[in-house]
Amino acid sequence: MFSEIINIEIICFKEFIILIKRDIRYFYFVLSMYLRSLVSIKDARLLRATYCLIRHIDDVIDGDRKSPKNPITFVQDISHQISTENFHNSHPISKLAAFMMKDLELRYDNKAEVKASFLSMIDLLIEDYFRIQKKLVLSEEDIDNRLFQVLFFALDITLIISRSKIRSFEITDLINAQVYLYTIRDVKKDLSKDLINIPDRVLDEAKCHNIEKLVFSELVKTDCFQKWIKFKFKQGESFLKTASDNVKVMQDRRAKMILGPIVTGLKLYVWRNKRRMRNQV
Repeated sequence: MFSEIINIEIICFKEFIILIKRDIRYFYFVLSMYLRSLVSIKDARLLRATYCLIRHIDDVIDGDRKSPKNPITFVQDISHQISTENFHNSHPISKLAAFMMKDLELRYDNKAEVKASFLSMIDLLIEDYFRIQKKLVLSEEDIDNRLFQVLFFALDITLIISRSKIRSFEITDLINAQVYLYTIRDVKKDLSKDLINIPDRVLDEAKCHNIEKLVFSELVKTDCFQKWIKFKFKQGESFLKTASDNVKVMQDRRAKMILGPIVTGLKLYVWRNKRRMRNQV
């Protein structure tokens, strides 16, 4: 058992190092993941393992990480292992999945709830993979709904593992703030991966009918894009204010530990970009 724990911690540490090397801003997030051990060592370890599992799968889907086989085959295989609880342990991520399910079985009463949310989230990420392959253009409602569902499941899993009584359906203002602000924060990066999170109406107004020839530097200069991205920012800021007020008065200490840093991160993004949004992107 001790050797398994050490192995899981090593896998997570390696995953976090890769994350920090990609963007140094993740350092404080990673630090917070380890500081949670001051509250509960076992719960914090499970939270780290689950986050690294989710993050790795998402990165494989987005093309940020390589997999030992075809990306979709790799992710579907991990999903199947979680669904059947028959783990190969041939890959570090499979070991994280096995640890997650085993620890949930031993120490939690709602393993089935986490498992269902996790599998639903993987299904959504798999759909994103096919969106990327086909370079699909969606409506604004579809784009928002898809990201909302992914974040809904991810937060629900995190809150359950943290033993909070709060659930995602109670914090929809925060999830909506994430949806609006993350969409515009990552729009350029997503587009470079052929994940098109710019609504069809915006592309139509900008006369971008050929996705293959879409140039972001040109798109960003159009009035319709400017109006869309500023609207998203304003709405996201509004949702964030409500969410921040709600988190401040929460009685659930465990939920505040999870949600507080998310609110702070979003506030920093708004603060850094508010003046730019008033003028031009």
